[in-house]
Amino acid sequence: MLRDKIFKNPGFKLFPESVIRAGLCSWFFVAVFNMLIHKENVTSLAFVQGKTWSLIVTAVLFILFAVFVIATEYYFPSKKYPEYLLIGSYSLFAVLTLSEAGGVMTSISLAGIGAIIVVYVIRRGCFNLGVMDISGRAKIIITASVAVMFAFLIAFYGLTKHWVYGTPNFDFGIFCHMFHNMSESFIPYTTCERDGLLSHFAVHLSPICYLLLPIYWLFPYAETLQISQALILMSGVIPLLLIAKARGMSHKASGIIAVLYCAYPAITVGCVYDFHENCFLLPLLLWIFYFGEREKYIPLVVFTALALLVKEDAFIYIIIYGVYLLVARKRPRAGVLMCSGALAYFVIAYAILSKFGLGIMDNARFGNLIYGDGGLVGAIKTLIVNPSYAFSQLMTSKNAYEKLIYILELFGPLAFIPFVTKKMSRYILLTPILINLLSTYVYQCDLRFQYHFGITAFIFYITILNVGDMSSDIKKYFGAIACLSTVLLFMGLASTNMAPYVNEWRINGEVYDKMDDILEEHIPDDASVACTTYIVPHLYKRAEIYEVFYHKENGVYKTDVDYVVFLMRGNYAEQSMRESAAYLSAGYTEVYNDNMLWILKAPS
Repeated sequence: MLRDKIFKNPGFKLFPESVIRAGLCSWFFVAVFNMLIHKENVTSLAFVQGKTWSLIVTAVLFILFAVFVIATEYYFPSKKYPEYLLIGSYSLFAVLTLSEAGGVMTSISLAGIGAIIVVYVIRRGCFNLGVMDISGRAKIIITASVAVMFAFLIAFYGLTKHWVYGTPNFDFGIFCHMFHNMSESFIPYTTCERDGLLSHFAVHLSPICYLLLPIYWLFPYAETLQISQALILMSGVIPLLLIAKARGMSHKASGIIAVLYCAYPAITVGCVYDFHENCFLLPLLLWIFYFGEREKYIPLVVFTALALLVKEDAFIYIIIYGVYLLVARKRPRAGVLMCSGALAYFVIAYAILSKFGLGIMDNARFGNLIYGDGGLVGAIKTLIVNPSYAFSQLMTSKNAYEKLIYILELFGPLAFIPFVTKKMSRYILLTPILINLLSTYVYQCDLRFQYHFGITAFIFYITILNVGDMSSDIKKYFGAIACLSTVLLFMGLASTNMAPYVNEWRINGEVYDKMDDILEEHIPDDASVACTTYIVPHLYKRAEIYEVFYHKENGVYKTDVDYVVFLMRGNYAEQSMRESAAYLSAGYTEVYNDNMLWILKAPS
């Protein structure tokens, strides 16, 4: 009979859990519906309020969808449909929310709520894949596809940011000018870094940049640096998979970690401020860990040497890994050699920078640990003799909030797996984070900068080690939470930091293309130029290029260049007017002016 077909589950009981679950599903579904049909942004308090019809529709849909969820439980009691609807509706709600109201705190909040929902649905028997694995071929195809996709995203973001005049002199213009001069004379000269002819290696000792020079020779463009950085960072999935294989990890587990690596916010969003030599650190350190696992000491030495050539402070990472080999892996010879070799290289680099360069940039980074003129030695002395003061600098009243957020950004996407271990010696691998936490330099704990690429290598290495020790039941919880958290944090940070440049290029790309043509038309290739910071990366192919804001002597603008170019966009128009006064009084004349560019030429 019809009644028997409709009411075919007489033993069904409507528990409070079912009602709450159905209510949450319906709440998220209705929120998604409203976001899709209304033009207002969810960041507005007036979103859908004041619209009686919308409130009525919302109430009706809420009731209907809640009934639908309960009905699926009634008619399909063994299928776990309500649980899948819960995680599905929440995931869609979180993604749409971040697309309109991105940001780190929104991402962290959504990831925290998502973690609770993930644990709940797994405990209810969902996503139980058991011991099912994938083939090695499938793992490679999936990982390669995801790595290529994220390399494209990172590179495309970098390109659009450059195309819309969003890349500043510090630091992208510096590297553009350096690589141009390296391709011309093999010497890393710049004029825009310290407002005068100077080798970049006098500021940071980074011979690793020569590895990229053949590529730049073939493709001598600023865009080459942005694309190269994306490829260098994504190449880290190769040693990462090899480390996982060396540790006996399944194809499924290693594939998930590799995908998390590609989407990891500290890598993707860490490129927001353009190319830096630090990008080499991440894959090189992972190769060092791999050869350390396999006890292949010749390639270990080679890649250790390459890592040291990235920057003068890279020795810290090598020493930390050497200590780990010494203490945790019981390899005293390898550990001592790595520590002593890294320390010896730093002494040489310190001597070179002190005698021929501008010295180690210790005061800017760790001035809070240095007494008087003690330099880096003074910072080390503080750490040794006054650890109480040093630890007080980890969370000062001025930057405690930013550092706590930074910790959540680093470890939240991986569900804090790096801390889930009973082997205390592994915490040695987490000590690189102290490099950033001990500093009061504002950019050290800003995920959008390059200062955590080295730390990221250690975080993923310890993640592989810890996951290898987990039972299959624990892995499914941490794996699902990590996947959801990584996606949400990436979306939240990318939507606020990366998407605006892509949208600006999509809408006003022709305007910026015209600006390139104007610069090429009015400024000869052999002319010396002082210009606004965002114009430097577009005029770097010349012997002399300066950022006009710093082109001063004793506080007075130097009128010794052939051309001066000002960006008249937004807030820079007012600054450009102030800076132009010195040049106009010196006889510079206008050769072009519109609402974006203002070009002055020196008197003949």
